[in-house]
Amino acid sequence: MKGRFLRFFSENKWKYRLHRSRVRVAAGGSIAAGRACRIVCSNVFIENGSSLIIGDNVVIDHCELYIKGSVTIGDNTILKGGSYILEPGELAVGHHCKSTAKRLWVRFGGRLTIGDYTNINDDSEIRCDQEVAIGRYNQISYNVRIWDTNTHNVYPAQERRIIAETYWPYFGKETRRPVTKPVSVGDDCWIGENAAILKGSTLGNEVVVGYGTLICGQTVEAGKMVVSRQELRII
Repeated sequence: MKGRFLRFFSENKWKYRLHRSRVRVAAGGSIAAGRACRIVCSNVFIENGSSLIIGDNVVIDHCELYIKGSVTIGDNTILKGGSYILEPGELAVGHHCKSTAKRLWVRFGGRLTIGDYTNINDDSEIRCDQEVAIGRYNQISYNVRIWDTNTHNVYPAQERRIIAETYWPYFGKETRRPVTKPVSVGDDCWIGENAAILKGSTLGNEVVVGYGTLICGQTVEAGKMVVSRQELRII
């Protein structure tokens, strides 16, 4: 009991409580925060052997961060609301970015990179089980989905039952990586509300993706607009 209390006391970074945040770093984990960095009303847990590196003037506000792997956040970036989950994986966010996304979720050692001056709006989600690379100066609208993965395997019924019983009440647990294929988004793209960019998709620079458009395994050349799965035209 005493050892558990001492571990709890040593793992918690008490200075962040002044901003109503809980920051806990397990033994072997690390956090490095730059000048004028603020973590406000957030929960951060860094696993053993994992790291969080935060640049200058970064704001993390009302966020949930669970880090098993490494997270790097560039200068002057704002993360507001949402969950950032690595189990395990790598997340690298450039400088002068803003995200109010619902969730960024990296699993199975995936790597998610987000370029400088990129904005991700409310209720959007990025799921990365292999590699998602998003360039610079991108506008990602509301309720957008960017996935490089099928998210789930189709198990035989008996195996799924065993998984359900083993991990109850956490349904949907994956014991191995689903089918994946990298996703790449170039620079200066605009992805409209309710759009979905799924595994194996590549967007060149200056691509516009219209409202509600689904792109799955397609390559969209630079300077084009996608307004539906059937129609592809030059801007």
